[in-house]
Amino acid sequence: MIAGAGTHEIQVNWGAAGTGYVSVTESTSEGCEQLSEAFVVNIDDCTGIGENTAGSLKLFPNPAKDRLNVEFSVAGQFNATVAMFNSFGQQMGSVTAKSGNGVFQTVLSLDGMPAGIYTLQVRMDDGTILQRKFVKSE
Repeated sequence: MIAGAGTHEIQVNWGAAGTGYVSVTESTSEGCEQLSEAFVVNIDDCTGIGENTAGSLKLFPNPAKDRLNVEFSVAGQFNATVAMFNSFGQQMGSVTAKSGNGVFQTVLSLDGMPAGIYTLQVRMDDGTILQRKFVKSE
């Protein structure tokens, strides 16, 4: 852990790609402690992430209530998977994206998803990954 001890959010430097685990110890001022079950975290080697391509992913409105507009563009034709993940890393839904002109636009339904912070990830067939966080409001 590199930051966030004693807060509701931490930053972790995982090192090598692979599978990691996170457990949380909750303590009260009375001295009671409880250890959570281990959360599995899949650490990706981040091949293909680049600052010049991440700017092409647009999400709006943000915060979103029931629908999220997604737009992204890349040079040429592509195939991609667009997936939403909750703050625990659980996938909440996905769609397949294909384009012949380098542009993709869709509207994702957020019905049934609880309010919170989510990550939208676009994984291109060439290994490029675009991702942005969004807020699902009530």
